[in-house]
Amino acid sequence: MYTLHFLKTFDKSLSTLTKKNKLLKKKIENTLVMMMQNPSYPSLRVHKVETKKYGRRWSVSVDQKIRIIWDFDMQKANCIVLLDVGSHTIYK
Repeated sequence: MYTLHFLKTFDKSLSTLTKKNKLLKKKIENTLVMMMQNPSYPSLRVHKVETKKYGRRWSVSVDQKIRIIWDFDMQKANCIVLLDVGSHTIYK
């Protein structure tokens, strides 16, 4: 089991993104639960991406439009750092 560490950037993006969309919030929550159990679960479609803000990091799919950018915490075992959430524009 992995633990999740939420950066302020992730929290802010999540709040803005789900403010008026409870269904999307539930989808993101379900994705985070799967990540805690197994971050390489096939339906997450995990892959490396190059971002301007964070460099080369991991990405998982929430749905066809929304992605979560994250990385492993190198200081703590089994800890995932959630960097950002949004559409493909978060890569830029």
